[in-house]
Amino acid sequence: MLGKGSLGMFHAPLLLSASVAAFLVGPALHQAGRRVVAWRTALDGFALVAVGGLAALHLLPEALLHGGLVAVVLALLGAILPTLWERGASHAPNWLGLSVVLGGLAMHAAIESAALGAIVSEDHATSLGVAIASHRLPVGLMVFALVQSHKSTRAAYGAIALLAVSTIVGFASGEAANQILGGRAGMWFQALAAGSLLHVVFAHHDPMCCDEEHAPETLHEHDHDHQHKQPDAPASSPTFWSAIGGLFGLATVISALHAGHAGHAGHAQGATSQHGHLTDTLLLLAVECAPALLLAYLLAGLVCAATMPGRPPSLRDGSSFAQTIRGVLYSLPNRITPNAVVPQYEALLGRGVPASAALAFLLAAPALGFDALLLSLPLLGLELTVARLLGAVAVAVMVAMLVGRRVETASPTPDNGADPAVRSLGERLRAGMRYALIDLFDHTMPWVVAGVLVATVAQPILAHVGWTNVQPLLQVPLLAILAIPLYVGASGATPVALIAIHQGVSPGAAIAFLLAGAATNRSTFELLSRLHGRSIAMLTGITVVGVAIATGWLIDGAALYNLPAWHGHHHGPVTPIVWFSLLALGLLGLGSLFRQGPRRALHQVTTPIHTD
Repeated sequence: MLGKGSLGMFHAPLLLSASVAAFLVGPALHQAGRRVVAWRTALDGFALVAVGGLAALHLLPEALLHGGLVAVVLALLGAILPTLWERGASHAPNWLGLSVVLGGLAMHAAIESAALGAIVSEDHATSLGVAIASHRLPVGLMVFALVQSHKSTRAAYGAIALLAVSTIVGFASGEAANQILGGRAGMWFQALAAGSLLHVVFAHHDPMCCDEEHAPETLHEHDHDHQHKQPDAPASSPTFWSAIGGLFGLATVISALHAGHAGHAGHAQGATSQHGHLTDTLLLLAVECAPALLLAYLLAGLVCAATMPGRPPSLRDGSSFAQTIRGVLYSLPNRITPNAVVPQYEALLGRGVPASAALAFLLAAPALGFDALLLSLPLLGLELTVARLLGAVAVAVMVAMLVGRRVETASPTPDNGADPAVRSLGERLRAGMRYALIDLFDHTMPWVVAGVLVATVAQPILAHVGWTNVQPLLQVPLLAILAIPLYVGASGATPVALIAIHQGVSPGAAIAFLLAGAATNRSTFELLSRLHGRSIAMLTGITVVGVAIATGWLIDGAALYNLPAWHGHHHGPVTPIVWFSLLALGLLGLGSLFRQGPRRALHQVTTPIHTD
């Protein structure tokens, strides 16, 4: 099919050569500066963002859209099985995971090239060729580094050769390869490979650091550096270069998705709807969330400044119920980042604070943040936001009252009685805004981004499940239980709840998902088991889920269905407030990226609450 149609004798081979050459650029870049720390960290940031974004926003949605529920299961297996394999067999061969990733990428390369060979419009072919070349560069970089780190340099070049040959075969076969490989079986294998690729990209091990002796020290130590003591990274630091690479990776993802959407316009209607719907959902969620998020961070800074002088209220006075209420109230203006909730809980117990007050604080703090509640207003509406607020308070109070009495209170440590230093209004405002726009932003914005991405990808998954055929009475407990392993943070879960409701999930089930997910996660269970025993941890989890289910049933019984309109795509002009909010959040996000880099930002999600 080379040169067939109106593409011309030279245009089609040129596009094919560019798509093959793109696979070779990554290895060349990797080998050129593998001993230069700045170069390596920049390439790592580039590969992390570009490959992770393309796997999450291109490979996976396409496979889920055309592969059905089987693709959903295989994608989960691809993401989970490598971890279980690594933990269960320390000497297990690593060829299995590599074979899945390489096989899936080779199949996808053939499908893309087949689509390119079948297009007869030169404009559409050029757009699709740009998309293919732009995202094959980071894929080639990641595949080469991955195979080289596990096997050898020769094997890495062999993997690149496999991808190049698949590209040529797919292009030459044209529509025949597209029909054979693009069927449901092909999409199933692509889903498995996409899940495996996401595991590789998001694993704690840095695949770009092939030689441990030359690996940048900061890339291995960042998992233990939870507090950003130096928020302004110097231009010579690995974090700076990692952020530069991440920005190029983001540009690659955006250009590939945009060009892919345009390139598919004249060929594959299914691909067109998939790419267009994905982009529309991302843009609409960004537009809806931006003003609420910016307001949430500003309010958090003002509250921090207002409550900075003065000592915290006593949590040991009054009855058990009064102590519980104080614990909930103490979580509202408390000037701590989400990853410091667990250490703060241990500190409260060490000072002799009753377990009921400490438990109320532990469970209320993640769920009652300004970001989570203000995001609920534009996405879920006033009624469900109030229901979420009251439900979070009910969860904290019920657990504290039922479980707190079973936990022994430690002897209180003596209070030195020293009054805090008095600060001027300007000093308090600067400190409050620094907390909100730097510390809080660095720890919560990655969760918001993750939630928006999960919500976007979840649309085809929820469409295949068919929640409209499940009674709300059963939806509520199912979603509450499902929230335990799928912890996505209180703010990140809000867009997911929105998409779930508009895919047939009842509002009560969505609120139960939010309540159970915010109060239950692996770190909290591990903390409670370590401090109080496994029975206390289990009782806490059962109580949280029970209250979440009861709240969800009450919401469905009250028929709180007055939800904001959701059309799946944005109509009309964007208001100046939205533009300002998007610009402000973009600048704050840029600063956060340079402070912590792509991998440390990802670490906020992969290790949501640090216990060490």
